[in-house]
Amino acid sequence: MEIPPGADFGAIMRAMAEAAIAALPKRRRAAPARLTGMAHALANPALLARGEETAVARYADAAAWWRQAIPDESSLPMPPEVLVRVIGALTEGLTLQRLMTPDLIPDAVIHAAFAALVCGPAPPES
Repeated sequence: MEIPPGADFGAIMRAMAEAAIAALPKRRRAAPARLTGMAHALANPALLARGEETAVARYADAAAWWRQAIPDESSLPMPPEVLVRVIGALTEGLTLQRLMTPDLIPDAVIHAAFAALVCGPAPPES
């Protein structure tokens, strides 16, 4: 994914949506092994712990990237540490749903999901 220097949050989200869509063919080929590995990890606490360690490091690197890309954190919809987790979960969920139900998750839905982050957080429920 190529993001030009100085890109704003909306441009980065559009690029991420495009990157997620572009990765779908490769993710389709890897999906059976990935899902098998995830199922195995869910039954193995040691594997879960290793996976979490890896995720912690990845999220820290990604949060640092966001701080560099968008130095004014007030222009982000949430703190970078939260944003990277939301983007990761969003991407994984959209990918799985697209692979399982492609007609229900067309490119427009993926774009809409990332665009929703640009609108900012929803107000808390009362």
